[in-house]
This record gives sequence, structure tokens and C-alpha cells, in this order.
Amino acid sequence: MRKLLVIIGVLCFWVTCFADTFLVTSNANSGAGTLRWAITQANSNAGADTIIFSTSMLIGLTSNLPELTDDGTVIDASEHWVLFPGHPGVTINSESGSNTGFIISGARACEIKGLGVTGFVTYGIHVTDSSRNNRIGSSGILNHNAIYDNGGALRAGIHIDVNSDSNYIENNYIGIVSGTPYPNARGIFIDMASGHNYISNNVICASDGDMGDGIYIVSDSNYIYNNKIGTNTTGTADLGNERHGIYIYQGSFNTIEQNVISGNGAHGIKILQADDNTIIGNLIGTDINGTTAMPNDSFGICITTSDGTIIGGDSVSSRNIISSNRRNVEIDNSYQCLLENNYIGTNISGTFFLGGNTYAGVHIDSGGGNTIEKNIISGCHYSFISYGLGIKKSDYNTVIGNFIGTDVSGTQDIANYGNGINITSLSTHNQIGGVSEEEGNIISGNIGFGIYLQSSWQNDFYGNYIGTDITGTLPIPNDSGGIYCMSTHNTIGGTGQGEGNIIAFNGGNGIYLGHYNADWNTISGNSILENELLGIDLWPEGVTLNDSADADSGANENYNFPVIDSAGVSMVWGTAPTNAAVEIFLADYDPSGYGEGKTFLASGTADALGNFTISISGVDIGDRITSTARDTQGNTSEFSENREVTDVGVEENTNLMPTSYSFHLISTNPFSKVVKLRLHAPCKTTVSLSIYDITGQLVRVLVDKQCNIGSEYIVVWDGKNEQGEQMPNGIYFCRLE
Repeated sequence: MRKLLVIIGVLCFWVTCFADTFLVTSNANSGAGTLRWAITQANSNAGADTIIFSTSMLIGLTSNLPELTDDGTVIDASEHWVLFPGHPGVTINSESGSNTGFIISGARACEIKGLGVTGFVTYGIHVTDSSRNNRIGSSGILNHNAIYDNGGALRAGIHIDVNSDSNYIENNYIGIVSGTPYPNARGIFIDMASGHNYISNNVICASDGDMGDGIYIVSDSNYIYNNKIGTNTTGTADLGNERHGIYIYQGSFNTIEQNVISGNGAHGIKILQADDNTIIGNLIGTDINGTTAMPNDSFGICITTSDGTIIGGDSVSSRNIISSNRRNVEIDNSYQCLLENNYIGTNISGTFFLGGNTYAGVHIDSGGGNTIEKNIISGCHYSFISYGLGIKKSDYNTVIGNFIGTDVSGTQDIANYGNGINITSLSTHNQIGGVSEEEGNIISGNIGFGIYLQSSWQNDFYGNYIGTDITGTLPIPNDSGGIYCMSTHNTIGGTGQGEGNIIAFNGGNGIYLGHYNADWNTISGNSILENELLGIDLWPEGVTLNDSADADSGANENYNFPVIDSAGVSMVWGTAPTNAAVEIFLADYDPSGYGEGKTFLASGTADALGNFTISISGVDIGDRITSTARDTQGNTSEFSENREVTDVGVEENTNLMPTSYSFHLISTNPFSKVVKLRLHAPCKTTVSLSIYDITGQLVRVLVDKQCNIGSEYIVVWDGKNEQGEQMPNGIYFCRLE
């Protein structure tokens, strides 16, 4: 059997791509040695090619240049860049019939640097058709491009078109050349589905027209770093873009970091319908040093219908300085946003007011669940309607650890001309402060009230310093008062650990419930002292004396305050509305004789007859005691009349040994619906005290009990019989047995 050996040869071909350099020697529109010729040569030559220029030149184009379609093409005029005053030696200019300067189409790793691009009616540079990893400008003092005076309506100096990712726009002058502004319609436009583009170290200014944004983005995951947006090349003068510095629309996960964004005609940064963007380390409304005001004409940052936006962070490098703008931060109809560790309204060191006619530091309108944490919010100086933080029609926001109206040390005021915090227009379930030490806000030094609460309910205020410095001991007063409340069902303080607020040294009242229907507000466990007027004032103004019926239409239903009959070093004894919660305080002297409550001591409950006995500690003979009462709906009274601490107990005093049973009226006679009597017992025996009408019929048994030796009791009759029915007006008799 014969075997056939077959040898198969394989022929391998090696293709080598050579990088060529093409020299532009002519400024003509077309022909040998022109830029058009060089681009055509580079496109047809496989591999990375370089186009350079023999000399400085102005190239006037009458038709579009060929698109750059070959990967790795570099157009480099950097050797002709004039360093001072900073302008290109080689410029392409549209004379007629040329709509776009350079077009990179479907190519990768191309680079354009050292050129001037001007006068084109659509785009100066257009990156399109899924082009990736291209560079427009690069680092180095000669590698700028000057891209100016380009674009009609909706166009831009640079356009990164659909599906073009990971391109670099770096170190360019966009809208300015030789220090003089020449506006583009927009500076940079990054279109849909174009992500991971990197915009850094550019000057982007003077964009003109209705769409005159510095940067406009409608895509995800782009990075904007260390640009000057709205200023001159040094960041020291205003050359603002006509509209927004940066506008992100329906683009998420973009990062805006360490830019100067100032001098723009509308907002510094506007984010609309775009979730989860991050803004960190920027100067917004200041010069490059953070020491001089350079306001954006509208808001510093405007977040609208954009959830999860992060502004600032817990590090110094993440802190934004947002100052001198009309409103520094606006969060509108957005949820779960974080505003953390920013200086809002101050200079970069947080030590003084920067300037500008700022209407509001931070304003939250609708939406909710946002966190405002560890910011300085101060220096809103527009007028008395200015405020530090405003919450309007917004729920479940958390405001913790901020300095509102002070400097960074919490020891000097940088006043907001209006209120420190406004909560208005049906805002509910907001938390201002917290129970841990770092969660309380300092709300001090404001010209208006520390907190103004209007038509909003179920908001909680815990652990704040209102009118004091950071230690809670020195005055930085809010001029109009501590808290002004025209709302219902809110809670100010509590008796739990860290819940009480310090409300001190303010002009006006510590807390003023300033409307007849400001009911069901709980005021508990606070330290209220040295305010100019009352510690707690329920509308109408001034001390509202108790009435017998306690059925009022004033604030907190003008709930009656307790009457302290006697106070010892270990016990307080008195009367209050039936079943009221009673809180006892060490009093701070007030000229009215009522309150204020400097130190919370203890709490208890009045019984069904209105009597209470509450054990206390931490007081000395000669101190003065005050108290508040609260019903089951939260209505809290004003502070009671002060009572001096003596060495005598108050409910049962066995040192008192009267020679006979006796009782006498405490309240007025005749009385209206409620009468109070004091009963003394000489020995341990059963005592009965009953009410009879004028016909001798028994109305009600008030006391039927065994009394101890020398006992004293307060007995209250509310004008009702044994069946709980209100008795008519008339004459009634008390019988003691």
C-alpha cells in the first residue's frame, strides 16, 4: 500500500502601518500643502499620523474640512501658540460655506491642540459617530485650543455627539482668546448616550443667547473637573455665560468637582430630571480664592426633580463654597438629596460674610427626605425676608449639625437678615436637630427669629442651641425671638436624653405661639432663659392668666399653667388642670414673675382633682421654681408664676398641728365652674367634705378619706354632680365632717 504525504504550505503576510507626519505650508482652502490636503492624506494612511504647521497662519475655509476618520490622527499647532497674551498662532476660520471646524467621525485616539477655531455656525469641534478616546487640548502651557465665536441656536463650541464616550476636553479657552471674550452659543455640549467624557482645566465663559450655558450635558457618567466656568483665565473677574454655568438635563452619575463656577447669568449649576449626580469641592459664586463675591445672578445650585443629588461630603476637599448668589442652594421637588459640610454664604474659611444680595441660603420646595448636615448657612443679607434655610411644602427632611447665622467657630454671628429657619406651607415630619451632641444645630445671630414655623405640623425640634454660642452659655441672640410658631402638632424638645433645646438670650420671646389656632404644640424639657420677653408666650401677647373654665381659643388653647402652692428642696406641691402632665424647672428670673425655665428638674401628673406632688432634686433654699402643664393632645402652657424654694414640704406636713379641722377658699367667690379649697386636718381621722345645693340636696362628695396628722390638701370642685352633669348657677354649701 502506497502512502501519499501531502505538505501544505502556509504563506503569512505582515502588514506594517507607518506613522507619517504631514506638514501644512499653505493657508489656502484647498490644494497641496493645505490643511485639507493633510487631513485627506492622514485618513488614507493607516496608522497614527501627525499634522503640523510650518508657520503661524490664518486658514479661511469656504467648505467643511474632511472628517477625521483614521484612528490616532494628531493635529498639532502648539509650537506656534503665543504664550502671552495667550492666543493661537494657527487659526481656522469659516469665511463662507463652512459650518463646522473639525469633525472627528468614528475615530479613536485623535488629538487637536494648539489651534484657534472660530466663526463656525454649528460647532467649532464636533465629535460624532461613536468616536472614543479623543483629545481636544491637553496638558501643557502651549497645548491649549482657543474655541470661540462658534455656533448658532442650540449649537456649541464643542459638541460630543451621541454614543461618543471617554473623550477628553482639556486645557482649552472656550469663549475667550487673548483675554477677550468672544461668545460661543454654548461652550460644551455633551449629547445623549455619551458617557465617561472628561472635561478638565478649561476656561469656559461668555456663552451667549437663550441657550448660553457653559456646559450642557444630557448623558450619564461624565466628569467635570477644575474648570473656570464664567470667569476670566485667572478666575478673578466675571466673564459669565449668559445662562447657566453647568446644565445637566436627564443625565445621571455625573461628577462636578473643584471648579470655579461664578458670574453666570442664571444658575451656577442647574440639574433637571437627573438623579444621582455629585457636586463636590467647587467655588460657586466666588473668585478663585473664595474671598471675593462673584455671584451667579440666580441660584448657585438649582436641583429640580432630581433625586439622590450629593452636594458636598464629610471631607474638607468635598466642601463647596456657595456664596453671594441670589439663592445659594435650591432643592425643588427632589428626594433623598444630601447637602453636607458646605460653607454657604461665607468666605472659604467660614469666618465672614462674603457679599451679594442673597435671598436664601438653602431653600427646599416640595419633595422630601433630604438631609442638610454640618453646613454653615449664614450671611443672607438681601432684606428682612431673607433666611438661612427654608422648607416649603416638603416632608421628612433632616436638618442636623448646622451652624445657621454664625461663623465656623460657632462663637461669632454672621447674620441672616431674616429668620434662621423657615418651615412653611404644609411641611410635615421634618426633624430639626437630634439627640446626639453632633446633631443639634446652632441657630443664632439672625436678625429675625431663630425658627419660624407657619402652617406646618408634626415637625420635631431636638437638641438645638437657639440664641447661644457653641457652648450654649454665651449669647448670640436672634433679634426677634427664638421660635415663632403659627402651626399645630409640633414638638419642641422632650425629657429624653438630648431632646431638650437651649433657647436663650434672644430678643423677644424664647418661644411664641403666635396665632389663635396654633394648638397641640408640645414644649417639653427645654432650657429656656434670659430671653428679652417671656420664655413661653401663648397668643395673645404677654402673660395669659389662668381662667376658671380653661376653654379658650388662643394658642395651645391657652392651656392653664400650674399653680405652685409650695416648693421644698425635695418636693413641689400644687394644682394644675385635671390629669395634666406637669414639668418642674429651676426658674431663670423674669421681670414678669412667670418663668423662664432654665433647668428641667422633674415631671409628674396632676390627679383627677388637679393636685400634684412631684419629687425634685438639685435645688437649694432660696432658688425659684416654675412649671408648665400639658394636656394629652400636647397643648403646653406658659410658665407658671415662680415660687421660692423653702425648707417646708408641701403635701403632707406633720409639723403643722391645727387645733381644729378647717378649710378655706383659694379661688375667688363667687366662682365660675371651678372652685379650689384648702383643707387642714388636726389629727389622723376620717374626713368627709361634700357639696350641697340651697335646698339641702347632696350634690357631690369631694373628700371621704382618712387624713394623716397635720395634713394639708387642695380640693377642687369643677361644678359637676356625682353623675358628671354640670350644675346650674346658684348658691352651694360645703359641709366638712
